[in-house]
Amino acid sequence: MRHLLELLKWDHLRFTALLNYLVGIVEGLERNEEPDYAEFIELITYLKPALKGSHQAEELALWQRLSQYAGPQHGTVTRMETLHRGVVDKGMALESGVRAAQAGARLPPEQLQRLADDFVSAFREQMAIEEQTIFPLLESVMPEHEWCGDAARAANSDQPRGE
Repeated sequence: MRHLLELLKWDHLRFTALLNYLVGIVEGLERNEEPDYAEFIELITYLKPALKGSHQAEELALWQRLSQYAGPQHGTVTRMETLHRGVVDKGMALESGVRAAQAGARLPPEQLQRLADDFVSAFREQMAIEEQTIFPLLESVMPEHEWCGDAARAANSDQPRGE
């Protein structure tokens, strides 16, 4: 579990950098720069493991473990699933808008900016809650035997990290 938690923290650093890059593209809209839709799609593609892939599945496994040890009164799994669903929905809305614009549909810059801002804000909120609340709580309530053996399992895995 510890190895998995460290991988998730590392993913958050990468996601933060990608979100910052996306914000830079959106700031270009404010200067009336034409967005590079292919670049938008590439960024969304890099973020998909967090939205619908390995990162999200790994987080869900940790949230369920947390619920097992911290008790259901924390409502952690339900709360995080709700937040995550919001991030996924906002990510899908952004991707749909960008793909439509890339195909020639008119997407007003203020609409693209709103879609991107909504997505970035929701994603950052979810990561902040995980980093400031969920991860430390997990580390405090998870028994030591749950933390053992991770590195060996990870070292023996031939599964690549990503989608």
